[in-house]
Amino acid sequence: MASSGIGGRLPTQLGKLIKLEEMLLSGNELGRVGINQSEGIPTELGQLKELKRMSLESTSIGGEIPSTLGKLTKLEDLNLNFAGLTGQIPHELGRLDDIVILQLGG
Repeated sequence: MASSGIGGRLPTQLGKLIKLEEMLLSGNELGRVGINQSEGIPTELGQLKELKRMSLESTSIGGEIPSTLGKLTKLEDLNLNFAGLTGQIPHELGRLDDIVILQLGG
């Protein structure tokens, strides 16, 4: 669903899609709830234990990277480039033993 014009909050209910292997939402206006306000990445996404690929590149998701993403032990590719993120990289991301591509720029 990359660059498909999706906007608004990223639903916390996505965390219930426990068999999901790929979440590719780059290029959408995610997280915007008002002028200069954003919601961030829901902590519930840390429940997606089968996720291998996540891209929120070039979104407006904002906020900090939740430490719960460190629970995604099957994650191989994480792209958060240009997602408007702030704060520090959580040390829990060091648990991602299968990670091959980690993009946090911009």
